[in-house]
This record gives sequence, structure tokens and C-alpha cells, in this order.
Amino acid sequence: GREVRIASRKPKFGLGLVDEILITLCEEPVDSRSARCGCPADQMAIGWAIQVCPGGFATVDYTIEQVRLAALVRNRDQLVGGGWKDTEIGRQCQDAIHHLESRLRRKPSAAPGECGSGARMRSASTGNLGARRVRN
Repeated sequence: GREVRIASRKPKFGLGLVDEILITLCEEPVDSRSARCGCPADQMAIGWAIQVCPGGFATVDYTIEQVRLAALVRNRDQLVGGGWKDTEIGRQCQDAIHHLESRLRRKPSAAPGECGSGARMRSASTGNLGARRVRN
């Protein structure tokens, strides 16, 4: 699999709202090719780095969908453990899981492997040059 790092912070609102946001985000498939970056030069560098990796944008999309599924399953388990299984949010979460699993089955699996010799990008906003590798 691919190494994925996720930044998180503690929300200042209830679990139900977090679940509703995640469920809403999972309704549509990921389309990383149409994602935009605040800095056009960074966007070009990121797009190039993704394109030279095995599977390109399809691999990024597939990986994000897998992360979404894992988050939904984790949230569903918390809901079940908290007695929320038979509530509307519990049903919505379970439906989203089934929908996402179905979508993942239709997509070809992402190509494993590293990104060439390491895509090098220079951030236009910071000027930093760094190698970015996607690991198995």
C-alpha cells in the first residue's frame, strides 16, 4: 500500500456533525485532477509529480477513496459502540460505506511502486526544494 499521512485536530463540535461532513464528502468520487491549489506554480509542480508516478491521478484518487472508507468504518464502529447504530446517522454512515465499497470495486486497483527516482518539486510559495516519494 501507499504511505498516507493525515493531519488532524480535535473538532470543537459533536461526533454527529463530523460524521455528516464525512458522509457528504464521500457522496461524490474523488477527482484529484480537478483539485486546485492556491499557488498556480505549486499546482503545476504537484500535478507534474503526480503524473510521473505509476497510476498518476487514478492512484491518488483510489488511495484517497481507501482513506475515506477507513474513516467511515472507524466512525461507524464508534457509533455502534456508543449505541448510535440504529439512528439516522448510523444508517447514513453504513449506506456511505456500502456506496464507497461499491465504487472501489469498480475502479482498477492503484499501481503499486515508487514514484520514479523521487519527484522533485519546488514550492513557489516557500522556495523549498524537496523530494517526495510515495512508498509501498
